[in-house]
Amino acid sequence: MKNRNESFLSTEQIVIGFFLGMIMTFWAGKALYLGVSLTGSPVVETLLVAVYLTMLLAYCQIKIPVFFSDRPRLSTFVLVMMCGHVSLFFDSFAVVLLLSTGIVFLPIAGEKNTYNQFVVKTFSAFAALTVGGGFYLGELWGLPWFISNGLNNPLAGFPILLILTPYCVLLGLIAAAFCPVKMQKVEFDSQQVRGVIEFIVGLLLIISTHSPYLCIGVLLMYAALSKRTIYLIDNFVHELKDGALNAIGLILIACVLVNAGLVHYIQPYLEGGGLLLAAAISSPFAGAVAAPVDNLYDFYVGLSLLMIGAPMFVFSSLVAIVVFKNHISFHDTPHAIRKICRMIGIKKEGVSEAVLYSIVVLPLNVVLALLLYVANTSGLFVFAAEAIGVSM
Repeated sequence: MKNRNESFLSTEQIVIGFFLGMIMTFWAGKALYLGVSLTGSPVVETLLVAVYLTMLLAYCQIKIPVFFSDRPRLSTFVLVMMCGHVSLFFDSFAVVLLLSTGIVFLPIAGEKNTYNQFVVKTFSAFAALTVGGGFYLGELWGLPWFISNGLNNPLAGFPILLILTPYCVLLGLIAAAFCPVKMQKVEFDSQQVRGVIEFIVGLLLIISTHSPYLCIGVLLMYAALSKRTIYLIDNFVHELKDGALNAIGLILIACVLVNAGLVHYIQPYLEGGGLLLAAAISSPFAGAVAAPVDNLYDFYVGLSLLMIGAPMFVFSSLVAIVVFKNHISFHDTPHAIRKICRMIGIKKEGVSEAVLYSIVVLPLNVVLALLLYVANTSGLFVFAAEAIGVSM
């Protein structure tokens, strides 16, 4: 039976791909030409950009490649580094999900494989959630912060990478030294090459136009011309079910609060420690609701606080909660981990990955917080920003 997606003139392609896509493209293109904003507010723009990036990722279906599969320690280091820096270009939920579902781990003789694989996934998720904040499109918790402060450009997040990239290198080295994993090689075929090219073009389009309506319209038309409208819709729904819906839903709640005039009651509490606490509870919501600032120093402090809160718990970013939902036997964990678990009252034969995630992440976060504090108080981020022409 022929798949209806192969029909060039299917109803979905005509209505969604051509009619809707063409109308959105023409409408947004005309507004862009006239210099008119269609989004109305930074939070609405964040919501639309998040939807577009999710659609783009769903369409392109990029896989995380595995390099040096015959050398576990080097392969582990590269994986952590890659997850951190690939996350600069799309939200970490996709990186972590691809890490969890797209990579096959193989056992290594003499290693605690279950625990090692968990630690490497945790380090990779932490790297994705933090390093991703170095680019305005990288994280749903960071995107509204960049937009509301008028710094949604490729250079604004670069200064914070002066800390994040070396720290990511350190994390990769620690994971490789103490918890190496072996991974099955992922074939990088012509379909993946096409997906990477499409994704790069899609990113360049949103970066150059700052018009999510235009980008969504162009993507819908492109999918229809490629006879893949159903493919786009199915994969988009799949991405939503796998975790994107919760994060987008939180930004939608922020949109409602803004339009209802209630956000002003919340914003005074989202400063300093309050912003950190809010980010630890829900980083996408905190980033969307936090009030903008009027200088670069406060911008980078706010970005740092959101970044520290985002990986704190599995629910902080709604990323880890999708992946870390199993249990690990105490037999597969080091003695120090078992001791910590018993200290906090876990006396069963196993520990939830959700709890173990925070145990592993906490020291990583403390060190990152100290590094960011020194960089902020010393003026490093502001100095670097001004040196490359970033201003408010």
